[in-house]
Amino acid sequence: MKKNVVLRTVKFDLELDEEDIVYRNITISNSNGCPENLVVALKCVEEECGSRTAYNKNEFKSKYVIYGEKVLPGEFPWQVKVSCEGLLCGGSVIKSRWVVTAAHCVVVFGAAFRPSQCLISVGSVFLRDSNWIMLKPDFIYVHQHYNEKTLDNDIALLRLSRKLGYSSLVRNICLPRKEHHPGRFPVCVASGFGRTVQDKVSNALLQTRMIIRSNCPGFPGLTHGVICIGTHSGSRYPNVCMGDSGGPLECKASHEDRWTLFGIHSFVAGGSNSSQKLSEYCQTSFATDVYFFVEWIDKTIKSHKIKKN
Repeated sequence: MKKNVVLRTVKFDLELDEEDIVYRNITISNSNGCPENLVVALKCVEEECGSRTAYNKNEFKSKYVIYGEKVLPGEFPWQVKVSCEGLLCGGSVIKSRWVVTAAHCVVVFGAAFRPSQCLISVGSVFLRDSNWIMLKPDFIYVHQHYNEKTLDNDIALLRLSRKLGYSSLVRNICLPRKEHHPGRFPVCVASGFGRTVQDKVSNALLQTRMIIRSNCPGFPGLTHGVICIGTHSGSRYPNVCMGDSGGPLECKASHEDRWTLFGIHSFVAGGSNSSQKLSEYCQTSFATDVYFFVEWIDKTIKSHKIKKN
């Protein structure tokens, strides 16, 4: 029997991905030479998306985002606040330099905001909080076929001016792939700074349980790239309203706590009477179908990588 050969152990920083860079102290085995032809195989594992360090044991108790449960710090660490010239929206971190949101959050009267007019805030769950990490985007990419009137192709990517450092409060959410059929991810949540009463935005990030509907009664002619969402409880009123635009519809499998971005809150349809309760005003809710746009997301990010010196 051959004796075990002790190899010298060293530590080094490993760059995992050209675009989504995460540094870790990785312990490997190393030796001077190759005693007895022993080979050490190394495998690089990408930082796990969609993971979180906190969760609320009372999740999904509430019926509405506008009356929703408060989100704990680190519960949805990919949620961001997108502010452009006073326009408040949500968004999601999908890579350390990339945020996805709704196109209508960064386009007004046919023109996109300049990057200098927008601010991305991450790492907190309170609207007014000094703990936000604030960054400017250096580029804003609106889908080339976005229609401001119909809200078709309502998606935009924001490249951050610097990389985010992942932590318990900041992390990226997974994007859906071919094997990620919504039926395999039955637990869905809408999160955002939803309104508590008309014209008043919640100071706390809120969450509520949602479902992705296979069909949307009263709206038979939905275009590709749009999904209809509703309440898990079967209430006649939806759960997402003004103030939640651009924010995530995140879903996970029943047996694991790893979240995937299936929708970007786009628009609501309902009554027009300003005296209505907000829950009655927002009678049908729609989201951009992220899976439909995954190829566009991948191509856009790949074609706009930061060139190294």
